[in-house]
Amino acid sequence: MDVIVFVYAVGIIIVGGIYLWTFTKSGKNCLANLYSASPMGTYTKQIEQRQERKERDKTRREKLAGFFYDLAKLCFGGLVVGYVISYSSVTGLIEYDMLKPLFGIASTIIFSKIANDILK
Repeated sequence: MDVIVFVYAVGIIIVGGIYLWTFTKSGKNCLANLYSASPMGTYTKQIEQRQERKERDKTRREKLAGFFYDLAKLCFGGLVVGYVISYSSVTGLIEYDMLKPLFGIASTIIFSKIANDILK
């Protein structure tokens, strides 16, 4: 019975010493390093990094799609609307001038399709 009491008392002293050591500066540093080295610590960091990467990719895709939509608007405005205005001011119609609005409409559709595919 005395041996059990002695083992119990020594265990309490050791555990109490470790507990008190955790409040010291070196104990806090050791626990901080232990937390960052644990699998759960790195797991939460990996999740945060993955979420940040997803947000960056989403923003990048949105900006790229916006660029292609703007490009489609420029093609439409420059080729189709520009042709209509120039056609109304010029009385003669030349055959190859019909390629400008067709190219403008085709490029507008293509760039809009690319932008839509990027956003999907």
